Amino acid sequence: MWNVTDWQNVVFSDDSRFVLGTDDNRVRVWRRPEHMWDQLKRQMPSCHSVHDLELAVQDLWAHLTQDNRRCLINSMPDRVAAFIVDGGVPTRY
Repeated sequence: MWNVTDWQNVVFSDDSRFVLGTDDNRVRVWRRPEHMWDQLKRQMPSCHSVHDLELAVQDLWAHLTQDNRRCLINSMPDRVAAFIVDGGVPTRY
C-alpha cells in the first residue's frame, strides 16, 4: 500500500547486463522502455574496457533528468498493483 512518497526513498536495481564490445551472442527480447536501467542501456555507447563502461554508466546516470526520475517513481504504485493482479508473473512493465 505504498504511495509515491514511499517510493521516492527506494534505490532501484535490475539484473541488467552491460557487455564489453558489441555482441554477446544472446537473443534479445525487447520490453517497453519503462524503467531506468532500460533507458540507460539504450543510451550506452560501446565500451571495450571496464573503466570505459564505468565512466559511461556514471555519465549517463548523472544526466538523467528530474522529470524522468519523477515519472519512474510516480509509476511505482501502478507497477506493484499490476504485479499483484498478474499473480507475480511479468507484467506490461
